[in-house]
Amino acid sequence: MKIAVIGAGFVGEATGRGFAKHKNEVTFVDIDPEKVAALRTEGFRAELADDYTAITTDVTMFCVPTPTVAKQIQLKIIRDAVVDFAKRLKDHDKYHVAVIRSTVPPQTTRDKVLPLIEGISGKKAGKDFGLVMQPEYLREASAKSDFARPWFVLIGQYDKKSGDQIEKLYKPSTRR
Repeated sequence: MKIAVIGAGFVGEATGRGFAKHKNEVTFVDIDPEKVAALRTEGFRAELADDYTAITTDVTMFCVPTPTVAKQIQLKIIRDAVVDFAKRLKDHDKYHVAVIRSTVPPQTTRDKVLPLIEGISGKKAGKDFGLVMQPEYLREASAKSDFARPWFVLIGQYDKKSGDQIEKLYKPSTRR
């Protein structure tokens, strides 16, 4: 499967590397030129966010930071990433699954992400694209091994097709 990982921090990098080990084609997208260069040096596909202008994958995983400031989670970074994605989705002809892996408050995917994608792209969730909330349970110090041997994989699907596609993606990682 072809996967874009938006955000190459510890979650995004562990996620992308983990999927690449199972023969998926992974493209990392980040705003940090040094991260992009380092990933390219290791042989990964990696692009700067400003250069990633068209969807070339089956799945887009959002692994961007959602920092907390004054006990409030900040959603600006994920909102900006979702807006950029929705603009690209507008011109994309195939069914595509968007996966929110960033830490967000309950109902954010349904109440904030879904309306943004539909409103900007003009596409309908469940018909033109899939949407999944798939929270990460990775510890920073052991993210790669946590991804390789997950305690469990939670898939909150908007529609069955998107959930089935993400479940298939995780099958190799969850075999024991």
